[in-house]
Parts: sequence; C-alpha cells; structure tokens
Amino acid sequence: MGILWSIFRFPFRKWHVPSDNEPLAVESSAGEDIFALVIGINKYTHISRLGGAVNDAVAFKNFLVTPCDKRGLGVPRDNICLLLDADATRSRILEKFTSCFINNPKIKRDRNPAMIFFFAGHGQRVRAEVRNDYELNDREVEVICPVDLGPTTAEEKYVHGIPDYVLVGLLRQLAQKKGPNITVILDSCFSGGMGRKVGTERTPQRSSPFLPDMIPLNLDSALLEASDKTSNIWTSASDSHVLLAACGHKQTAWELVYGSDTRGHFTKNLIEALEARIVENPTCEQIINRIPEWNGQNPHCGGLRRNQVIFGGRYPVTGRQAMELLPLNELQFPAGALPQWYRVMMGSVEGVVPGSKFSVHSRDDTLVCMLVAAAVRVNETILKRLDIDDPAIPIPEGACVKVAKWNNTAMILKVYAPPDFTYKNALFGSAQDSFQRRDFVEVVTPKKAEIVFRNAGTEIVVERFTSTMMECGSETRFILHDPAHLPKVVNGIAHFNYFLERNWGKHENTGQLTGFSLEMYRLQQWQRVNCNMIDTQGEANFHEVDGAEYGFIIKNDSTHDLFPYLFYFNTVRYTIQCWYSPESKQVAPLKKNDGEVRVGMGGEDPFEFTLPPKTASSSGFLKLFVSTHYLELDWIRQETSPFDPTFARTGRLLRKYEKLEQAPNWGALKVKLTMTLK
Repeated sequence: MGILWSIFRFPFRKWHVPSDNEPLAVESSAGEDIFALVIGINKYTHISRLGGAVNDAVAFKNFLVTPCDKRGLGVPRDNICLLLDADATRSRILEKFTSCFINNPKIKRDRNPAMIFFFAGHGQRVRAEVRNDYELNDREVEVICPVDLGPTTAEEKYVHGIPDYVLVGLLRQLAQKKGPNITVILDSCFSGGMGRKVGTERTPQRSSPFLPDMIPLNLDSALLEASDKTSNIWTSASDSHVLLAACGHKQTAWELVYGSDTRGHFTKNLIEALEARIVENPTCEQIINRIPEWNGQNPHCGGLRRNQVIFGGRYPVTGRQAMELLPLNELQFPAGALPQWYRVMMGSVEGVVPGSKFSVHSRDDTLVCMLVAAAVRVNETILKRLDIDDPAIPIPEGACVKVAKWNNTAMILKVYAPPDFTYKNALFGSAQDSFQRRDFVEVVTPKKAEIVFRNAGTEIVVERFTSTMMECGSETRFILHDPAHLPKVVNGIAHFNYFLERNWGKHENTGQLTGFSLEMYRLQQWQRVNCNMIDTQGEANFHEVDGAEYGFIIKNDSTHDLFPYLFYFNTVRYTIQCWYSPESKQVAPLKKNDGEVRVGMGGEDPFEFTLPPKTASSSGFLKLFVSTHYLELDWIRQETSPFDPTFARTGRLLRKYEKLEQAPNWGALKVKLTMTLK
C-alpha cells in the first residue's frame, strides 16, 4: 500500500510539520533557550481592579529566573519581557509579542526554543462579527483584557480586548517561524467573563458601561489572514501551542489572600507544582493534574501537544516517568503498619486483568517489590503485594510502577522468525533481567503467527497475518540499527495491534454503549460540501485532491452524555495519534440525544491528506472510544514509531487522586480510511 499519507493539522501547506526522521535540535543549557512574555494587570483604567495579578506575574518571572538547582528554570533575565499594570496596554502587548517572540533574533528554531506567554488579569466573553461562511458553534469570542480596555476619546471609541483568534493567529505565526514549542498560561476566566475572586472573581461585570458589546469584523485584520477568524484558543486540537488555563468553560478563576499577599489560586499552585519536580520530564497534563480544584474552579489543559514534556524538555530532570502508585487511603491500616494495597489509574480498557503483575521502582529505577492486580475496573486497578515479598519493605515516596507481566493472552503477540533470520537470538533470547517486559511469544510455525520476520538485504520485513492489518498491505519494512532494540519493536507492534482491535466484549464487567457514530466530510471554509464519506461498512474511500480539507463529527444518539476519544492508527509506521480527547474531566462534551463533537471543523484547523510520491493508494484506521466517565486513555498514544531507535514505551500520566464512584460503560468503533490517486 505504500507509506501512509502525510497529515497536516494546519490550513497552510507551508506550515512546518516535524517528521520522525527530522534531525534532533541542538542541545543547550536548560534555561538558555527559554523565552517569556509575562503580563500582570491589577489597576485597570475603566473596569474593576484586581489584587493579585501583578503578584502572580512577578512570582512566575521569579520562578523562571531562579537557578535550576534552586527549583527554578534558570532563564536569563534578558529572555523575559515583563509588562505590569500601565505598561500592559493593548498596543504594547501586541508589539511585545512580535518583538519578544516572532522577530526576536535570539530565538533560534534549530535549538528547539521554548516560548511562554503568561497572562494574569481580567478576561471576558463577547459577541463578535463573523463571516457567514464559517460553521461556528456560537458567535462569541473570548478575549484577554488589556489595562486600557474601554473608551479612548470623546467619540466613544473603544480599546477592545485581544480576541482568542488574534492570539491564536499570532501563535501560529510564531510556531511557523520559531517552532511549536509554545506554552500559553492564562490565569483568568473564559466564558461569561475572565475575572478572579478574592472571594473575588477575575471578571469584569457585563453591566459595566465601559464594556463594548461587539468585536468588529476588521479588528486586527492587518495582523491575520481571514482564515484565522474562527480560531479558538480553547480548542483541544490546536497544534501551535499548549494552553494551561486557570479554569474551564463557564467557570471562574479565583484569587485569594495567602498571608499578607493576594494571589491567584491557579498561578500559586502551578508554580508549586513546577517547583516540586515529582517526576522527570513532566508533561503539561501531569502538571495541571497536580493543581487542586477549588470552589468550582477546575484547571484546564488543551492542545494536541499537552501530553508532551512541558516547555519542550527545557524543564530540569530528576527521575523517571511512569505510572503513579497511589495508596488505597480509604482502607484503614493498624497504627504503624505499612499499606499493602494500592491503586493505579489504568484498567481493563488498557488490557489489565486480575493477575497482571507490576514492578515497583524508586526514583533512581531501583526495583523495590512486586505488586499484582487483585481487582480491575475499566479505568483503575487495585494492586496488592505478592505473598513472596516481605510486607515490611516500605515503598518510598515518588515510587512508580510499570507492567512486568500482563497475564492477558489478548495482549500477547504471536511471532514467527525462520531459522535463518539474522536477529532471532536478539528477538527471543533471554531477557537481560526478569522484569524486562516482552509482550510477545515465539510460535513454531507461520500458520500460528500474527507477524513474521524475515531478512531482505539491509532491511527487516514484517509480514502481517491479522485480518485487519492485511487489509492495509501484507507487509512493511524497516532498518534495524541495534539488535537489542528489536524486542521493543515487537512490543510496540503488539501495543498497536491490541488497541486497534480493542472492543467491548462479553467478559467486560460493565455495560456496552451503542448509539454513537463517526462521520467524515469534505470542507470548504469549514463548511460541509458533501455527504458523510463513511459508508455503512465503516469505510471511507476517496481520491487525493490537492488542497482538499476534511473534518469529522462524532455523534451521540444514546441516552448518556459521553466522553469521546479519537485515535488515528498509521499501519506503516505503527504509530497512534490522538486526534481528539475531552478538555474537561468533569463535563462530558458529547451530549445525549443528538449531541455532537466536531474535529477539524467549527473553528479547529481542518485535516489535509496527501499521498507520498509514487504511491497509488494508502490506508489507515480511525478508532473511536466513548465512555460515560472520563478515562485516561492517553496511554494508548504511540507518537514515535517502534522502528525508530529512540522508541521506548512510556508510563502513564501522573494524575490527582480521584475516587471512582462506579465503573463506567464504554464502547468503541473502527473506521478504515483509504485514499487513492485519481
């Protein structure tokens, strides 16, 4: 079938999209290539003042410049632009974004720079003029409020807020020129106003005579192309930046008095989470999950890169990344006794079964003990110590676990290699230690195999014998740089195959969901121009059309509000990309009775598919999971190909402790996409 088509999440072909084979960026010291624009506004000219936004901005700047050995980032002061109160006018903010980021000669793309935009202050949600040819969910935009928001002359002209689509347009320009390692941090509210409460919310009141009612269509038109008009900074499919926000839609960001200082609840806890360094190379999602919720304020993380390392790897390393081990605190232990039961936030959806074994490791990766799965639900597993382990062995703070043995036959890939296969010993030889996971077994005949390896000059050929994969071509090839890497290759293939075929079965201890579907449309200016392209057999067959853009709609005809997760499976590189996951853990986005979620349309960047040269046809799969409860399914992702020498299966995200009220119902469906030349 050839190499699968390239996938662009931007409306412009000229946009840079990194590939697996792209050279690594030049290394530098942790803070040297971090650049930040930090804004804090208390003393607004025309709207209610705040008490802690300036404190937040100064505290965040201090965290940036503090040396790494003192739990900061070690950023040179010259790399930071700080705007406080009167300096943070609308024109000044836009000017500094351009000079500090887009046109800054110190920011070298080949050094993988990290760029941080921090804003603490008011925000609001206002109506805006929009073109009629855009398919939007509403006609309101979110804005951050500069200090001079309000009337400027006797003619009652206004200084408007900075709309989300303007900020996103600037972020896209920055990503195109300097790279997409951009973090946006907003301690203010979107939806119904961005205010904060001291016991006050950071929200200007809608009744204020100084708040304009409508953002004009031509506002900032010189800065942006027309296609940016529907961009929304909250979209989970944004690829130009990651958003860390104080709260979700229709929530309030609070500021409180801590001792003698007023601070934003979000920023104070964000800095504490960054300073804690619980784990090596934390992702944005891991950091946000460390921030406690308060009075209806749920911190939010958005963007396709939210599960990549925060600040693009410019964060100091301290340990290893893996699954967090949580003591089962609701069980009472005798005074002085060590906990014997634990929880890990992965479950049957990921393939855990009763009897699955986990190895516990300290931060320096020293093996501590073994745990076994005693009870498994959809999204959590209860672990207990193995009888052979000494119960007196303490598990240190910050310990993590990894799967040592699945004990799930469905997870195990059946592999055959002929006697003349060059790397047979490396593939099936003894593991270096008893805790090196291998998710495959050798079979003695190719008739019983799911994949077969054979030599082909300098390449290794992988022949596929599962019915699903054979639909996309009987084989794929790769070059093996290190024989010791081959077991990891097979583990990656096993992971890919398992989740591609993962469906609700009769053995599940939860109910099966039905009544949900996936639709695909060709788009023109974000509007549908054809019928649903996915047929009743779950396939979409279409021709390559230069410049064609596509979007997807997840529909829900069931009687349950649902959390949807959409993944793309590349059958040549064995990669798995997440195309959609919920923004909020509390609010199900896919509403019952005809609800829908749009991906690549309605304000998000559409998809653009192209075939590589000399390729007549190519296929891949979309897999949609839905659940009545939020699930941490990011562990399914496999962004790096198992064939890549840098590939290594990682652990799950760290997560705040969350008591499971009941096991959720779930379901899944699979769609095959095939594109051919005309």
